[in-house]
Amino acid sequence: VGTKAILFGGLLCYKPNSEGIVWFVKEVLPLIRQNEPQARLLIVGSEPRRDILALQGLPNVTLHQNVPDVAPYYEQSAVVVVPIRIAGGTRVKILEAALYRRPVVSTTIGAEGLGLQNGRHCLVTDSPESFAHACVSLIRDKDLSRRLVEANEDFVAKNYTFEKVEEKIKGLFRPKEESAMSSTATTSSPVTQKRFCSRPFEWFEIQGRKAYTCCSGWIDMKGIDIEKKKEDVVSRID
Repeated sequence: VGTKAILFGGLLCYKPNSEGIVWFVKEVLPLIRQNEPQARLLIVGSEPRRDILALQGLPNVTLHQNVPDVAPYYEQSAVVVVPIRIAGGTRVKILEAALYRRPVVSTTIGAEGLGLQNGRHCLVTDSPESFAHACVSLIRDKDLSRRLVEANEDFVAKNYTFEKVEEKIKGLFRPKEESAMSSTATTSSPVTQKRFCSRPFEWFEIQGRKAYTCCSGWIDMKGIDIEKKKEDVVSRID
């Protein structure tokens, strides 16, 4: 990679993201720079909260808002960080990093539910000291970075293609669908078709590899009588 840039990307108005990056800048980055003075942080995302905007004046921290393409920022980064300490979201950051072939350092919360193994697919740690040490290790140890990248890329390719995610989502609701159909058959009423707002996963391709991303849209589910938020679906998949 030949760089000492560290990347965080995400929706910057989302409190878990903003809280995590502020923690990283205040508690972790100074420890990294004690060992790697040239290390710099790239914050890439949209709609930054005020606490994120306040970081712009700090040394070796740059904010890139509403960029048309994240690829250039991955290309100049040695490490992707996921310092999420509250809530969880969809964990797309780690999956996206695999597609761009960049190693990841994450908190336990930031990586939970994906099935990744610490030390095999990414580095998972929670204290400022250990998080900083993990980042420095990946900046310096190219062999370690390569092993993590290859394992994570292979894991994502096997488990998070559009087809795999679609299969998991359908599996979650199939029992409810069958139950609803049985119930309506008893009452001789037609099965109504509900629209389920879950922002389904749609595949995209980077460097010839297919994976998924969250996109606005709808999934038709027969016989489902309740609506749930996207986070509920994702947390159950996790």
